[in-house]
Amino acid sequence: MSSFLETIMPDRNQNHVGQFIAHDSEGTEYVIHIYQTTTRIDARAGSFDAPTGWLLRTANGRSVNWCSRGHYEIVGIPMIPLTSNDTNAFNPD
Repeated sequence: MSSFLETIMPDRNQNHVGQFIAHDSEGTEYVIHIYQTTTRIDARAGSFDAPTGWLLRTANGRSVNWCSRGHYEIVGIPMIPLTSNDTNAFNPD
């Protein structure tokens, strides 16, 4: 099943660039994968992949939002708040 962005941006690539561990309030551990997204740009000088953003996903593919340094949430009903002290944790700052 394709996401909405994959449907409207078919030339977008997702490159796995890392992962980290986060926990919910009950201590359940989640592996969060970090993907950098790129879009293929065709120009007179040639084609290249331009960075367009980041995606965070659980190991089973659920979307994860970055809230603030060390704080994340798994998207769903209900949202599942996560925290991480992992040195590899995603932080766009």
